[in-house]
Amino acid sequence: MYTALHSLWYKKNNEGNKFIKIVPLNISEIFSVISLAYWIMDDGFFDSYGRTKTVILCTDSFIEEECIILQSLLEKLDIKSTLKIRNKNKNNYRIRISKTSMDRVIALVKPHTHNDFLYKLGL
Repeated sequence: MYTALHSLWYKKNNEGNKFIKIVPLNISEIFSVISLAYWIMDDGFFDSYGRTKTVILCTDSFIEEECIILQSLLEKLDIKSTLKIRNKNKNNYRIRISKTSMDRVIALVKPHTHNDFLYKLGL
C-alpha cells in the first residue's frame, strides 16, 4: 500500500538521485471532501492574523501549476481560494481559502475532522 501511494505522490528528480513530491495525474478522480479534511488536518493551519481568519494549505512542495490544479479541485467543491507566494526565491506557494468560503469548508470537513484538529478550522 505504501509503495502504491508513494509512486502516486513522488517521482525522481531530473538527476534521478532523489524523489520530489508531485500532484498525482489522477488527483481529480481520487479527491473528495474526506481528502480535504485530511489535507487540512495534515498540511493546513488556521490563520488568525488580523482580519484574515481563514485556512492556509501548505503546498510549498508543489510547483505553481500543481497548486492551480489543487485550487481547481477546491473550486469544484464551491470553495474559493487564492494562491500566495511564500518565498519568491524558492517558488514556494500556499493556498489560502477565501474568508467567504470558510463556512462552506467547515460544513464540508467538520464531520470528517478529528476533534483534536478542529483548531485548524478555527473552532
